[in-house]
Amino acid sequence: MLTRQAQHRFELQARRKQRSLPPGEALFSDLYATASDYGASMLRPFIALGLVIFLFGVIYAVMHNPFGVIPTLSQVESAMTFSASRVFPFGTYEDVSKDWITAFENTSGGLATFGLRVLATVQSVFAILLSFLFGLAVRRRFQIS
Repeated sequence: MLTRQAQHRFELQARRKQRSLPPGEALFSDLYATASDYGASMLRPFIALGLVIFLFGVIYAVMHNPFGVIPTLSQVESAMTFSASRVFPFGTYEDVSKDWITAFENTSGGLATFGLRVLATVQSVFAILLSFLFGLAVRRRFQIS
């Protein structure tokens, strides 16, 4: 007897094989499979969230030091803290984003600051989606049938 989760996974896999499937749906189905094993994995979204924090932190560190200048350890730490504040906008990270963007504004131009704000918003959207997938997996894991 198949569990609901296994049945859901097989239905989505079968749907992806249809030729009439819109390309966007196939892409999102692939992302759903990779990021959370169709909502069955609690670990994958959690690891992906850590990768999002790290990758965006590296991008922010590079943005803060243009023209190929290698960022210092304190600048990388600051960028990672800003990246974490975009994922966890509460608690100890509550004011980090405002302070970091203000400092960035003072050292960079308006277009660079706009780019930083757009990138930070994209990161927050990724974090929300991954948090949702993590919550979905927790719900499914402890669901009583």
